[in-house]
Amino acid sequence: LHSSTGKNIRPAAENQCRETEIQRSVTEASICRKTRAVAKAARVSSFYYESGPAVKIFLSAAIDKKNKIGYIQLVSTNICSVSMLGMTNKKRKDLNMETIPIIFSTITGNAFKLAEAASEAVPDHVGPYNIRYINEEVIRRFDTFLLSYWCNHGTADDDTIALIRKMNGKNLIVIGTLGAARDSKHAQAVAARVEALASENNRLLGHFLCQGSIDLRRTAQRLKIPEGEKGHLPQERFERQKLSLGHPNETDLNDAKNAVRSFLQKL
Repeated sequence: LHSSTGKNIRPAAENQCRETEIQRSVTEASICRKTRAVAKAARVSSFYYESGPAVKIFLSAAIDKKNKIGYIQLVSTNICSVSMLGMTNKKRKDLNMETIPIIFSTITGNAFKLAEAASEAVPDHVGPYNIRYINEEVIRRFDTFLLSYWCNHGTADDDTIALIRKMNGKNLIVIGTLGAARDSKHAQAVAARVEALASENNRLLGHFLCQGSIDLRRTAQRLKIPEGEKGHLPQERFERQKLSLGHPNETDLNDAKNAVRSFLQKL
């Protein structure tokens, strides 16, 4: 009860709390939408403009679009820097046809880890950049590309396949991850398909493939599918998938860097 009027103030207080919570949810959703749009613009423009530390931190964290809290925290510290990227930063003077864009396609983060490690072996590069933000202008601007993919249905993922098919006469370094061990027959079959695709209309400088962690929460759902039906995953195969956890590990990442260094010598 209110101390002076004697009226019950609980319903009003509860309504105010509900309104505050609704407003907070709306604000968070709005921030996420706006930040994703800014992230896309920043990724594209950072091909052509120098980016400061705040922008680089923002772009790295923005890879995980499910990280809503991360987005909100980033907005409070970096949104101004990102928004002003195309207007205030100087035009990059170091970009030329020899600069190598590093582009990754990922759903688990494996291919990004591989791309990030490989970037240490490429002195003149930009990226890593998410494949979803690569446009025709980027393809035309550069001669050599490093593509990091994830294995899907025995070959590269759909986004990587589509990007490679848009290219013609380019130098390609292709690196990727798959759930199986890299010395397995399945890995050899995947490598053959990817290398054939990359060599069809472009010059393949080299291909590196290693094991990557499988999302067991997703594949475990296939255990429920009855045997004989499409998509069924036998328990024995599920147990083998557990061996992928922890990959790409430090050895995989170092092997990727060494492989990329050797591929670059062919330029």
